[in-house]
Amino acid sequence: MTQTSVKKEGLSSQEMYDLLMEQIEPDLTSANIQSLDEKYADESAEDRRARLESYTIAFEIFKEALDDLEAEVQGDAEMLEWHIAMKDQLLAQVSDDFDADDATKAIDDFSTNS
Repeated sequence: MTQTSVKKEGLSSQEMYDLLMEQIEPDLTSANIQSLDEKYADESAEDRRARLESYTIAFEIFKEALDDLEAEVQGDAEMLEWHIAMKDQLLAQVSDDFDADDATKAIDDFSTNS
């Protein structure tokens, strides 16, 4: 699922965490994290250290992905605000320029020319 589709889905924070983390390090999803001690009970101290280092990197990658997503959402919000401001400005301009007599004349002209 892309970042854009994550935004549109309206996911909870846990669902968003799991969705992103599943792609980075499945061990760290909320469904798996509670069973890590059992899953890796027989690993050596060296393997455990390496695994924990990889988890640290996974969380850094997760933070970057979340920051990117936040920036994209913020950019979308700013774009939406700009579009709304432009729409309001255009509507104000149209209403300033629009006159009921002009509309009546345009309808009359259309009717006579049809």
